[in-house]
Amino acid sequence: MNNDTSSDKTTSFQSLFENSANGIAIFTPTNNGQDFIFKDVNPAAENIDLLKKRDVIGKLVTEIFPTIKNFSLLSTMRNVNKTGIAERHPTALYKDLRISGYRDNYVFKTEHNEIVNIYYDRTEEKQIEESLRESEKENKSIIEALPDLFFKIDTEFTFTDVKTNTENSSTLLVPADKIIGKKVEDILPLNIAEQTKIKIMEALTTKQLQTFEYSLNISNIDRYFEARIAPTEENIVAVIVRDITEQKLAEKRQKLLMDILLILNSGLGLTDSVKKILDLIKEHVNFYAVGIRLKKDLDYPYFAHEGFSLDFIKTEDSILYRNGDETICIDAEGNPILVCTCGLVISGKTDPNNPLYTKGGSAWYNGDSDSIKSFKDARSHPRNRCLYDGFNSIALIPIKANDKIVGLLQLNDYEPNKLTLERVEFFEKLTTTIGIALVRKWTRELLEKSEERFKNIAENIGEVVIELNSDCKIAFINKQISNVANYTVEEMLGSSFMTYLTKDSSDRCIKIHNKMVKNKDGGLCNCMVDFIQKNGTTIILDIQWKIVFGESDKFTTYLIAKDITKEEIKRRKDKEEKEKLNQEVRKKLFDIETDLKSIEVIRKV
Repeated sequence: MNNDTSSDKTTSFQSLFENSANGIAIFTPTNNGQDFIFKDVNPAAENIDLLKKRDVIGKLVTEIFPTIKNFSLLSTMRNVNKTGIAERHPTALYKDLRISGYRDNYVFKTEHNEIVNIYYDRTEEKQIEESLRESEKENKSIIEALPDLFFKIDTEFTFTDVKTNTENSSTLLVPADKIIGKKVEDILPLNIAEQTKIKIMEALTTKQLQTFEYSLNISNIDRYFEARIAPTEENIVAVIVRDITEQKLAEKRQKLLMDILLILNSGLGLTDSVKKILDLIKEHVNFYAVGIRLKKDLDYPYFAHEGFSLDFIKTEDSILYRNGDETICIDAEGNPILVCTCGLVISGKTDPNNPLYTKGGSAWYNGDSDSIKSFKDARSHPRNRCLYDGFNSIALIPIKANDKIVGLLQLNDYEPNKLTLERVEFFEKLTTTIGIALVRKWTRELLEKSEERFKNIAENIGEVVIELNSDCKIAFINKQISNVANYTVEEMLGSSFMTYLTKDSSDRCIKIHNKMVKNKDGGLCNCMVDFIQKNGTTIILDIQWKIVFGESDKFTTYLIAKDITKEEIKRRKDKEEKEKLNQEVRKKLFDIETDLKSIEVIRKV
């Protein structure tokens, strides 16, 4: 089962790797971290760098990219390998005899000490920027066509020109007609304004393009921007601001999914895995409170949570509807009634025609109380505790495994309008991905606990307990075997059980076992066998066995064996003595009968 789980998870991670639009290269450090060997590259990397995977795997990065030593990316990779701290290598030109282009690189180190480089081809954007500098007239026409904001700022840090279009005007903090003539610090937050001033002076001093990224909270939504500052004329710079929110979100989401997959593929138990995953999600969404409910018996209590008050968890932990005598209420179909919105989502009974619910079965609310009143409430016994506690952004997203709802992800925040349909749908995809892995990890832990209980019981009973795999080889045997057969557990593990029996016993057991397997007979079987001890002595074992059938043609055989040699020898001896006595009695009766016949003959004479 572990191999199947690992295979499924590896397939999921490989799919992300193969289908990413960004170039991804994985390296193994060598030469004390001074150079790096290609371990893998994805199709996007092959397209961007005009290479084939088969030509680079196993080769040094300095061999494939000979001028990388003059390109500070190599230093970045060395730093990340040394410190373990991810770094971004800003856009720069790489050029050798084979290729030339601008690359933006993000480098991080995995828990397996591999160096991963995710990079983006910025060549086209650079070409556009260079074209903008060549002609002011061409600049204006291109600016009108691009979804970017365009500003001109002088050495007094005053806006002298603004160009926008209908698509990007919504990203302005103030209307465009109120920007011209204002200082940078009048429009932007102080920290961003100061950074802008520094970059303006660097652009004017060096006559080179300057770039930096920043974020703004617009309508309670974090938006990300990239500012490119280029000198255009004396004491004037052109500032091109691009909304890179989608790109940043995509990068953050990809990193979130990769980090979650790493957790699920680690050796952590279910509890630690869920807590770490919840921490990652909370950091990603920046919500005040988050929680994960998972199925437990008939209920769906919080498995992990952060940010909710103790009183909230105490009153909202169970979503089962109970009668006054605390018995669980059952619906007409025999299912337990689950209360409030969590219960509706987990029951899979949301209405996709209601804008408060998605087609994927999630519930989401952005603080608009009128939207709640405008639709019929389909919930069972609503509590509305989230609303009473003042939460204005709420998402309840089902966790699914093989189309079956096994839990729920909850995101709560006091600020309104922190959710979008696209954001909720992203988490629907995420919970579907992790749901299957969580259930498998959960199932594996239950099996491990069950196996541990079985072994504890087996080690503390008087009889020999044996577990055989499908090839009748010993997968487990308890320590009682040393008292019975003088073998150690280590000596017998992995060997065929049938080799310890006499030929007659072995042939008889194989015949019975094969018949039970063929007929998928899971009943209890009992027989006596002659077992050969380590010293060559043969003893008699009374064996009870049962075959447990699993998936496909796999099965496990469990045996309980008891040494009945003394009892059986005594039984056989008693039987022999009884038979001997019967023979003597029959002989005497025969003699008496013969004598009587002789007497009868004499009388007749």
